[in-house]
Parts: sequence; structure tokens; C-alpha cells
Amino acid sequence: MKKQLLIPFAKFLSQKKSFRMTAFAVLTFLSVQSSFAQSPFTWTGGVSIDFLNSSNWTSTNLSTPTFADVDGFIIPTGTTNSPVLSTDYPAANNTCASIIVNTSASLTTSALIATGSATSTINGTLNVTAGTFKSPKLYIGTNAAGAIINVATGAILTATTASGPWNLGTAVSGIPCLINVNGGTYIMPLGSNLNVGGASSRKGTLTINSGLAQISGGLTISTTVGNGTVNVAGGSLEYNPVNLNVNAGVINITSGSLKLLNATPTINATSASVGTATAGLINIAGGTLDASGPLAIGSATAGLVTVNVNSGTMNIAGALTISAPAGVYTGLVNIDAGSIVLDGDQTAGITTLVTAGRITVSGAALAAGKTISNTYDAGTGKTTVVAIAAPLGVNDAKLDVNAITVYSQNQSIKIQSGNGIISDVKVYDVTGRLVASKKSIGSNEASIAMDASNGVYLVKVTTADGKVVTKKVMQ
Repeated sequence: MKKQLLIPFAKFLSQKKSFRMTAFAVLTFLSVQSSFAQSPFTWTGGVSIDFLNSSNWTSTNLSTPTFADVDGFIIPTGTTNSPVLSTDYPAANNTCASIIVNTSASLTTSALIATGSATSTINGTLNVTAGTFKSPKLYIGTNAAGAIINVATGAILTATTASGPWNLGTAVSGIPCLINVNGGTYIMPLGSNLNVGGASSRKGTLTINSGLAQISGGLTISTTVGNGTVNVAGGSLEYNPVNLNVNAGVINITSGSLKLLNATPTINATSASVGTATAGLINIAGGTLDASGPLAIGSATAGLVTVNVNSGTMNIAGALTISAPAGVYTGLVNIDAGSIVLDGDQTAGITTLVTAGRITVSGAALAAGKTISNTYDAGTGKTTVVAIAAPLGVNDAKLDVNAITVYSQNQSIKIQSGNGIISDVKVYDVTGRLVASKKSIGSNEASIAMDASNGVYLVKVTTADGKVVTKKVMQ
């Protein structure tokens, strides 16, 4: 028996390599199994708010939680000492499988966090105060509680081009989910897609309070009215794709700018009935909507999209067209106190749209009986479209040129025109040199700041009905 148990030395040597390989495979398997056993880490906050302190997690057999492809991190509801990550993981190992922040929980980070292809979920609050948070697949809101992501100055929130969308919107209608850009940068690169509101049961809002949002990939706004909203309340939203499809959503611009960077941008909306109902809204109540090329609104297969220029400006680098498939317009622009400024002489095209009722007066301007003014300035090379008081009719009171008053006040020249509407004002010195001017005023009063030295000036006032009055004033 003992002889049978002996292994010849030569055979032992021949099996040594195989033995080592087998042992290595077993150890590797155990190591992988151990790694999987450590995932996911669940936050307890047992000793502090330090994300890197292993005593704050359910798995404590590592000196610190690691960002490995198999490791996920869960911040559960009701835990104390909400975690804070302020130190980057080593560059060679800074991607984890996923991060889940549950209802009423929060995670604050000023370091680099990168997640893998598994779905990461925010149902509580994610505060990105510095550093970068990036993920290929992120759901912001999957339950009834809503979710918030805040991006502070100096921080970056970014998708990646890997498969998987970003869905912004809770599964319960009426509960908003928010991405707030508060001075930082939000990036959706080529190959990524952001769904704001998404399905009919979801509601989401993207707000740029300050800072920058860059969308080069896809943007899908909800097809359900009231569920998808984008607010530009400061800073800038830069949109690169050709078409901005508002669907049944709303884009509000109250400050800052929405920049359509494509050379031939278009805006449309989706509706079951082409051109019969307002499917999408863009409200400009301050700030600007800037188109980098000729702008087309509406399309042959889309519903009606309405742009309300309540104040602020639409700046268009070229012409404006509004689609009318089979004679049914799918775009509408309403002007109240704002303006449209286009490069080049676009008066003929604008006149056609005004005559067809595709550019109309709205709001207080409509109540005041104003009409659309469409003028080209050869000096600036721009066409300006505004709502101004209608020209006087045959039986209306005629403008009394003596009613126009011009006076100096606080280094400014003030002009009041009684019942007339001022279109343009030019100020000349006694040598005939133009020293100040103001165009497309559209009001019965105007003020021009004077940087020139004190002296006597001639003020040339042109009214909306073409009358020209020149007054002398001492500054």
C-alpha cells in the first residue's frame, strides 16, 4: 500500500507545471468569488461620512471599498451620516459597476466617480460639488419620491457614449425629477441620449440656473403634455444636433441663452394631428434663443410648435422659414415685448409669414393693438421684427410734432412723443457727426446714454409712421 502511494519523482516533475496551473486557477476563482461576495457594498454610516472608510459599509474585509467592475455601492433609505467622497480613486481603478442612491438618501462627491454599463439609479439626491460624475446608463427617478441631481460650480456631470440612456423622470405622474446645473457643466456627448419625461407616466425637468449644458447626443422630451420641461434660467444650453424636437414639452428661456449650434438648425414638435394643436412650446421671457444658421420651424410630419417671444430676442444667422405641408403650418411665432433679429435683408420672407399669420402679435402688445414691424438696417446688415403700435388711420388723430419733447437728464437724452411711436433716434453734434443712435424702439419714449462731452446736440427722431422731427438739446 505504501508503495502504491509513492509517486515516482520523474512523474512528479512532469505534473508540477500542471499542478501549479491548477492551483493558480483555483486561487483566481476564489479571488473572483470573494470579489463578487463583496459586492454590493451597502452604506451604514456607522462611524463617519467618509465614503472611503470601510467601517461605514457592510463589507469590511477590504481596507477601503474599491472601484472594481464587480463592485456596486448602495446608499439605502434611512441611513445616517450621508456619504461624502472627496478623494479620487487611483486612475487605473476608478470605475465601479453601479451606484444606487435610494429615496431620501444622498451622496455628495467632489472627486471622480465613474460607473460601468450596469444601471445606476438616483432616487434621492446626488450633489456633485467638484470633480466629475460620469455614467453611461443613469436613471434619475424610478419610484414615487422623485430625485434631484445638483451640479455646482467647477463640477462636471457627464454621460458616456457607451450603450444605455439617461432617463430623467419618476415612474409616477406628477412627481418631478430634476437635474439642476448651478454653475457647473453638464455634458451629453455624441452617442448618448437624455430622455426628459420619457414615457407618459414620467415627469422630469432639466434646469440650467448658471454654468453650461452641452447636448451633442440625443434629447427626447416627453410626448405627454406637462411631463417634460427644460428651463434655461441663466448660463447657456448648447444644442448641437440638427433638429430640436420639443414633442409635447416646454422649453422656458428666462435668462441666459439657448444656442442651436448646427449650421442648419430646425425646431419641430410631435403630435397625432399635424398642425392642429400646440404640441410643443418654447417660451422666451428673457435671454436669447440663438440659431447659428437659417432656422426652420415645423416639418411635414410634425405637430405644431409655438415660439412665444414675450421678451428677450431670437437671433437667427439667416432666414426664418415655417413649414406648411399641404398648406397646414406646423410652426407659429408670437411676439409681445421681444424681438427677432435676422442676418441680412429678410423683409420679404418675414412679410410673407406675417401675411400668412405665422408671425403674430400676442400678449400685452395684442391688447394694445400693436402690429408687426419688419425693418432692415443696411448699416448693421440685420432685419429686426418687433411689435409696435399700428400706424394712424385716416380718421385717427394725427401726430403733433410739437408734442415730441427732447431733454437732457443724468447724462442721458430723453425723448417723449405723446401719442406717436418712436422708431429710431439719432444724435448729432454741431459739426454734423453722429455721436449716438438707437433703432427699433417701438415705444412712445426713449432714453439714450451720452458718453460725449457736454454741448449742444441735434436729436433726429423718426416715428413709426415715417415722420421725422429734429430737436435741439443742450447736454
